[in-house]
Amino acid sequence: MKLRSFRLRLALWSAFFTGIALFGFAVAVDWQIRHNKIADKGKEMRLFLAREASHPAPPADYWRHIEKVSHDLFASGAENAVIVYAQNAQNEDYQSSSWPAELTINALPWSQVPEMPVQHKPPPHFPFDRPPPPHFPFDRPPPPSPSSVIIHQLSTPSTTWLFGLSASSFTRIAIGVNLSIIDAEMLTMRKAFLLAVPFALLLIGIGSAILSTRALAPLQKLTATMQKISAKGLNQRIALDSEDIEFTKLISVFNAMLERLERSFLQASRFSADAAHELKTPLAILQGQIEQTMAQVETGSLVQIRLSSILDEIQRLNSISRKLLLLSLADAGQLKLHKVSFDLSQALEDLLDDAHMLAPDLTISGDITPHLTIQADATLILQVLHNLLSNAIKYNLSPANSQGWIYISAGWHQQRIEIAMSNSTCEIATLEQSRIFERFYRADDAHNRHIDGVGLGLSLSREISLAHGGELLVNAKEMEITFLLIL
Repeated sequence: MKLRSFRLRLALWSAFFTGIALFGFAVAVDWQIRHNKIADKGKEMRLFLAREASHPAPPADYWRHIEKVSHDLFASGAENAVIVYAQNAQNEDYQSSSWPAELTINALPWSQVPEMPVQHKPPPHFPFDRPPPPHFPFDRPPPPSPSSVIIHQLSTPSTTWLFGLSASSFTRIAIGVNLSIIDAEMLTMRKAFLLAVPFALLLIGIGSAILSTRALAPLQKLTATMQKISAKGLNQRIALDSEDIEFTKLISVFNAMLERLERSFLQASRFSADAAHELKTPLAILQGQIEQTMAQVETGSLVQIRLSSILDEIQRLNSISRKLLLLSLADAGQLKLHKVSFDLSQALEDLLDDAHMLAPDLTISGDITPHLTIQADATLILQVLHNLLSNAIKYNLSPANSQGWIYISAGWHQQRIEIAMSNSTCEIATLEQSRIFERFYRADDAHNRHIDGVGLGLSLSREISLAHGGELLVNAKEMEITFLLIL
């Protein structure tokens, strides 16, 4: 499942790829350090063996001393980490007591070391008749000697050994160092690395999240501006002075889009307002002339009937032009409210009386809290209430069913006044519920001239509610619809 947060994905991917890079780096460094440690021990063993093989020495106590020195030099005190084998020209040999049983002397690559010349002169008796040759410091080259030293790794079932083999005319020596001591040192380093990596990845993830937040700041500003955009807020713009050049083009395109939308919207609003305003005078003249003509013709005549039909259409056009004018003013944010103290309870009681007269076949009831007083434009609020009542009557169940009803309630709820107008109706499709406040939209069953209306009443009612700081909501259930007006 894809994570929806870009910042979280960026932090996780950064930590993931950094972890892979750190792992590869750690493997390479681990191998290099181990290789260098083994090479360093090989160099030390080569110098040591070249020196020790350059002078005659019997086995026994002398080689135990050499084993102790080798142990201190190459194993740093680790137990059973160094083994020694030595053999002189008389085939007298010495072997460490800790020499592993699975490792035989013949398994060592003696064939790669030059054969030891036969020494006919017997070695001096121990203790020496003369003092042993001085030990040369490691930082000084050993004295020249016909000796040969090789370094070789040999694996056994339990461990791996690093052997130094040396042969001269006096003796041959094999010193083995258990590489597990290097592995133990490397294990300590690996543990430290494993402890440090999670904290490093956590810091990288947090750093990536912080950087992505800073990088996305222009987009967040763009989102905040878009949230403020409405029909009344198309003048919003984002300043380009402080933004990064990577976002400049995006913000410029966004500002240009807003400018085009604002210009187009203002032109459309101005056209609607101008058209509605210009239609008022000719429609008023037509209505007056037709009414005058109707008064002059014979009552009930065919001419009067036709003129009456034309007058209905003119009044319908008048209603449309008034609603369009109000909607254009609301869209432009120029709907002026003349707020006065308004007794909403009394207005709703009067509305119930009107409902009884307009729809005597419907069951009318209500529950209205008395003395609900608000500061509002009384004319516009009454227009909203009459629009809702008109819809409740027009789109109610057929009176022939004797099941139609209208219910009106009003009261305080969370410091606001809620007015609910419910009525029985046929089932409303989900698509129609989502479009019920669209302008000029009417349900399919309402697209006929038997039901008066043009689909502007609910749109206008919602705009008037919003202009008063309220809301107009709809809740459609099976065979029921409720409009909730919150002021």
